Amino acid sequence: MTIEFNKPFQLSANFQKKPIDEIHTIMKTNSLTYLYAIEDDGITWGKFDNNKKLTLSKDGFLADGSEKLQQVYLFGQFQQILLWRNGQQFSANSITDVELPDKDSDGLETYREEKYFLWGSAKEVDTTEPFSRLVEEDRGFQFAVPIKLEPGDQAALTVRHYFDYDNDGQCTIAFSRLVDLVKMEGNK
Repeated sequence: MTIEFNKPFQLSANFQKKPIDEIHTIMKTNSLTYLYAIEDDGITWGKFDNNKKLTLSKDGFLADGSEKLQQVYLFGQFQQILLWRNGQQFSANSITDVELPDKDSDGLETYREEKYFLWGSAKEVDTTEPFSRLVEEDRGFQFAVPIKLEPGDQAALTVRHYFDYDNDGQCTIAFSRLVDLVKMEGNK
């Protein structure tokens, strides 16, 4: 199994001033599909399409720089790049699947994927391509995710857990990464 884990990822000096330009370049260069950003005042989702256009769930995302930004996950089928605030600067690392067999040479499982539901469900058909609005009425919040959902559908993150085994054969999750955002059909 070949995985490049926790590999430092170099951000350009331009990141602090024009973070959205740097994010666009990173996603294009590394063929990443989704953006999930955590800010002081909420979250922003984004999707990088085949035409190399990044569509965001929030207008003006990072328009005034990166002061409110805490973390950004850029991810796709074969790689995740995580950017995080480190004082006044940002650090970044990547996890890349170079070669990923289902089992190692001893026949032990090397990874497993799980789906984690996001809060809320689609209440109506959203016409703002490629986003759908999830509503969680009991908790009083809503947000847009970059996949098309029908009323009653939910969204889930696919997370890949990579396993490590000690000398006694005990399995631990060595690390995990985001892989995909998927539609989970609900009751219609």
